[in-house]
Amino acid sequence: MNINFNNLSDNFLLSLLSSDEQATISSAVKLVPVNIGDIICESEAKLEYVYFPISGMFLLLYILENGGSAEISDIGKEGFVGVPILLGGETMPHQVIIQGSGEAFRMPVYHLTKLFTQSISFRNILLHYMQALMTQISQTAVCNSHQKLIKDFADGFSFH
Repeated sequence: MNINFNNLSDNFLLSLLSSDEQATISSAVKLVPVNIGDIICESEAKLEYVYFPISGMFLLLYILENGGSAEISDIGKEGFVGVPILLGGETMPHQVIIQGSGEAFRMPVYHLTKLFTQSISFRNILLHYMQALMTQISQTAVCNSHQKLIKDFADGFSFH
């Protein structure tokens, strides 16, 4: 499938690139459907592709030893899935599952790392996104902790 610039602009990060960079990226991505419940990557599995969603929702889950899970973050058309690759990792520390059906641009990891090293603007865009994602994850952790404190406090007033 030929990817045109209009399609690439459906992902916020890719929309920030120049037309020359979008032309380079368009040959490295494939538009793929994603469906609710699809597991894109298991925890600790080697990542072969990264994803730039244009619709739908990707969910990062931390899998607990007891088999439970905790939501780390959700990623939509404002971001991409595959941050650990840019931090020197080869595996995804979380399970990635589709929470809302849609489409995404799938890019092989080797293309991402090549473009990340060759394009200063692409690198800067992704670094800013990673900073925003880390802030979002931190805020989620604080909110979850705060909610547990409120629940524990409320449980102390329960009459059994």
